[in-house]
Amino acid sequence: MILRGLSPALCWLVLLAACQGGGISADDDDSWGTDDDDSSAVDDDDSAELCVPCDGDLDYGAGDDFGALLRCQSLTGDLSFRDAGATLVSLPVLSCLERVDGDLRIRGNEGLQSLAGLESLTTVGGDLNISFNASLVDLSGLRRLQWISGGLFVSANPQLSALHLDSLAEVGADLSLTRNGSLVSLAGLDSLMSVGGDIRISENNVLTSLSALGGLIVAPEDLSVQDNVALTSLEGLQNLSSVGRDLDVSGNAALVDLSGLSAVARVGGDMRFMSNPLLEHLDGMEMLAEVVSTLTVSSSESLTRVDGLLSITASLEGLRIHSNSALCQSHAEAIAEQLNVQLEVSVYDNLGGCP
Repeated sequence: MILRGLSPALCWLVLLAACQGGGISADDDDSWGTDDDDSSAVDDDDSAELCVPCDGDLDYGAGDDFGALLRCQSLTGDLSFRDAGATLVSLPVLSCLERVDGDLRIRGNEGLQSLAGLESLTTVGGDLNISFNASLVDLSGLRRLQWISGGLFVSANPQLSALHLDSLAEVGADLSLTRNGSLVSLAGLDSLMSVGGDIRISENNVLTSLSALGGLIVAPEDLSVQDNVALTSLEGLQNLSSVGRDLDVSGNAALVDLSGLSAVARVGGDMRFMSNPLLEHLDGMEMLAEVVSTLTVSSSESLTRVDGLLSITASLEGLRIHSNSALCQSHAEAIAEQLNVQLEVSVYDNLGGCP
């Protein structure tokens, strides 16, 4: 503002009125202030919040500065938070980050308790690997994640008790949930409709239910449910119509029946039921018509009959029924004779009493 031809007193009054009326400010937000937050980029709070695409890989460990990541809306490469030990307690708030085109790895961070900060992420173009995080209790920071083009690997997180992947609809490759010692259920995977690779659920010592997997219709590769010592049933797989390769249900100490497999009509590879000590029969698979390779039933000490296999009408490459201490040998042999087996038939060491 330039004032000419006025007395000093009048100039003072004009300036005072302008200041009191908001006309001049040392930190002005209008179009002509020297420290403008709207039209100037010099000190613009709006421009500081802009989200931008980022290129390459970003790998963070103990003590690293996250500055380069904070404004990334997308990342063309891999993003890793790994091997930070106890020093990484929380992730940065990545409110811009919506997409990682490569792998997202969160591994070996003993102090990390949650994934808060990743709430804007919707897409991972590679694998998502969350492993060996000793203090991690849930994955709720990823509740908006919808698509993983690669595999989902959640392994060896001993305090992980909940998944909370509530929006996840598709995993393009393997789904692997292993050695998570506090994981009671798979709640949070209820929106999952498709897995493109192997499904592996193993060594989760307190897992009691697979009920969240009801959206899966096909397992295109291997399906393994192994060594989950508290799992009592396979309910949750009841809509699964086929397994592309091997089906392995073994080492589940509390499993009492196979009724969760009621819709499976075809297994494209081997089928194995081994070391399930409370399994008394193989009922519940009435739709099963074809096992392409070898069928094995073994080492299940409560098993007393195997006539649940008689729904299989297509030929088998091999059949092995052995080492079942409560199963009558002659009963097992009679069932084997009714099945169409092309190559190997091995029925032995079934030591139960016969009627």
